[in-house]
Amino acid sequence: DHRDLHSFPTRRSSDLGDTDLIYHVILSLQEQHSTADFHMIIRGVELGARLYKKYCSQSSPAALQSWLQQEDDWASLARQSVIESYATGRIETRLSALVTAQDYYKKGRCEFDLSATEETSRLLNNQSKLEEKLGRMYMNKSLHDTVSQLLEEGELKIADKLRSDFKLSDRKYLWLKVRAFGKSKQWVELANLAKSKKSLIGFGPFIDVCVESGCKDEALRYLVLIQPEERLQYLMKLDMHSEAAELAFQIKNLEALTMIEVKSVNNFTLLEKVAAFKQKLQSSR
Repeated sequence: DHRDLHSFPTRRSSDLGDTDLIYHVILSLQEQHSTADFHMIIRGVELGARLYKKYCSQSSPAALQSWLQQEDDWASLARQSVIESYATGRIETRLSALVTAQDYYKKGRCEFDLSATEETSRLLNNQSKLEEKLGRMYMNKSLHDTVSQLLEEGELKIADKLRSDFKLSDRKYLWLKVRAFGKSKQWVELANLAKSKKSLIGFGPFIDVCVESGCKDEALRYLVLIQPEERLQYLMKLDMHSEAAELAFQIKNLEALTMIEVKSVNNFTLLEKVAAFKQKLQSSR
């Protein structure tokens, strides 16, 4: 009797922990009633509906789909389709599942999720074509990782088109280019990037990627492009303490000179130089 199910919310809390008993009642009701009647009964009991949904998600995808459709739960139906799309390796099946998800998101007016799923479909489509064309692995990577890989591989025109198609901002694309060119040691491309126009991210990242790739000499060319205070920090980072001391003196940074002293305890020539700089700055105050 479906009254058994309705009595659960009034039972002692210890009884509510016996989910096996609740599942037994739910499945008995399912056997005794038509699908429409069963859904109507289960809908009236929040705990029963929640557990039935959980049971279906673990044991019966078809029953879950039927329940979600009955409830007009378009967002959950869409999520199920997205999950299904990742459960298969065939690109056609994945894209088909994502199209179904988009239809459900439209019905549920889930604009953000719809937009994200459309973008995922377009990206998968592009990645599939790239794998066919270039013979390399791109599937299941994020947009940023896909663009970065193309840049590292020197496929600049393809990366530019992908950037345009997916409307990557100028700032983000510049970040990806700098990191990719540094990682793949495309120093000519990195230098051309620095010359092309004013950098939206400054020139510190250009130096950083050179240092990370172990190419200090490449980093030096970008020092002249940054402001004196930032240049001083990078000279210290590059262990160019003599040059750092001269710049610190020029911009009257006593604190930096003291730091250079600490880092140069075994370099007596430099210590003398720094001491002279500090004395001049202190006497001019």
